[in-house]
Amino acid sequence: MFSVSPRISAIPGYLHRSVPPHEKFPPGNGRRNNETSHNQPPALSIEPLDSIEGLHRVQQAPMSLSRPLRLLLLGAPGSGKGTQTSKLLKEISLPTLSSGDLLRQHGDDPKIKQTIARGELIPDDVMTGMVIGDLARRELLVGAGKSWLLDGFPRTLNQAVLLDKELSSHDSKLNCVVELNVPQSVILERIENRWVHIPSGRIYNLQYNPPKVAGQDDVTGEPLSKRPDDNVEVFQRRLDKYNELIEPLKQFYAEQGVLHTVDGETSDIIFPKLLKLIRDNFS
Repeated sequence: MFSVSPRISAIPGYLHRSVPPHEKFPPGNGRRNNETSHNQPPALSIEPLDSIEGLHRVQQAPMSLSRPLRLLLLGAPGSGKGTQTSKLLKEISLPTLSSGDLLRQHGDDPKIKQTIARGELIPDDVMTGMVIGDLARRELLVGAGKSWLLDGFPRTLNQAVLLDKELSSHDSKLNCVVELNVPQSVILERIENRWVHIPSGRIYNLQYNPPKVAGQDDVTGEPLSKRPDDNVEVFQRRLDKYNELIEPLKQFYAEQGVLHTVDGETSDIIFPKLLKLIRDNFS
């Protein structure tokens, strides 16, 4: 067993700058047919499902759960975990805990602030304590009947072991771990064209989901920004690190019988599969 802490570079960070006039966005809406915009309802793909019957089940909504769902989404940086979470919350009433949001909430803590300022690693036990504390504060660990979703934690085997120990003491272990398996070539293409609205976290892509007005958020009209690590060379290093850490994590959850993998290149291919998996096992 080994211990690896998440690097501060993995914490969402941004380089805030307006889009200069010479950085032109593509004309027209620039969307691919299999992607959706913020203002359009998601279109279900008919390709990857096992049967037409399965497709009909996916299209039924809203979904009610017959037993508690304690879900963890795994996936490489840029695989679309945030997008899948947003889509899922439109179908299921599910409290969500994001490690990135949690770190921002604790950003004024002197110890956290000093750790980040020094560029050091946040200890696994500190991260685990923050996650368990937030779940407890929201009364999601009261008995075994609560459903919730974790996004961005755990990222390493040691974190998973610590979290599993704490959740076991509350009879609330994770019972569904889903890996979003997106080809790395697709992820790198996404990253090159990704822009974000920092205050809301809304993400745009110049190829398939551009803003209505070049360089501006659709809702507020505020300037979009580029993350400092959104370039191929830097992001490839992040992907390499993810691949190094994910296999022991997957093995840990596979041995518990809760690991599932969903394959796809776009969110509209992945989401019907994810929804069907949850419907078939928890609805």
